[in-house]
Amino acid sequence: ADLCMRARRQGYVSAVDQRARAFHALGRSSTLRETLHTYYIVRNRFLFIRKFYPRSKGLLFAAWFLYSVALWAKLRAVGKLPSARAVWMGLADGLRGRFGGQNERVLPLVQGDRG
Repeated sequence: ADLCMRARRQGYVSAVDQRARAFHALGRSSTLRETLHTYYIVRNRFLFIRKFYPRSKGLLFAAWFLYSVALWAKLRAVGKLPSARAVWMGLADGLRGRFGGQNERVLPLVQGDRG
């Protein structure tokens, strides 16, 4: 999304080939998908909004904040505590504007109860 938005600002057009198909074997996915991947999805949405929608930032931040808190609550309710912590950290870091790789900082905290 970031690449497409930057290209658009330079006058390029992005397109989607609706005939393209991709298949993903979820059973072969990394165990980090439920934690680290979740963290970056939540955090990066805030960074994307900050970068590309500064005039609408307040409204978009509010909407993404509410979505993220609802997701956090749902994950806690179903007992997915590492994923819930990943959402919470992504939410906090996104609001702070923290960017860059955070793997070393995030992984020990979100996987703390996996022993």
